[in-house]
Amino acid sequence: MAKVKSGVRHKKMERAVAAVRDAGVYHGKQAKTGNSLGLRFERALFHSHPEFSGDVEAHIIGPGRMLVVADPEPKERAPKKIPYFPHS
Repeated sequence: MAKVKSGVRHKKMERAVAAVRDAGVYHGKQAKTGNSLGLRFERALFHSHPEFSGDVEAHIIGPGRMLVVADPEPKERAPKKIPYFPHS
């Protein structure tokens, strides 16, 4: 009769639970930028979610909780004007 290695199965399950729990979690900290304070996050956040590389809004939703929303409609630049020179 073969013994089942329950310790190995338990470790795999712990890693799977940790992976699900940490999915989409990016760590950051307060950082001084010029005369202001900002939040600095891991580079992986901006690689995985480039929509946060532009303008964002922060909404305080409770003590110790903040919701950061990417600008849904980035400001479009005015189309470049091409000079028109009428034929002489």
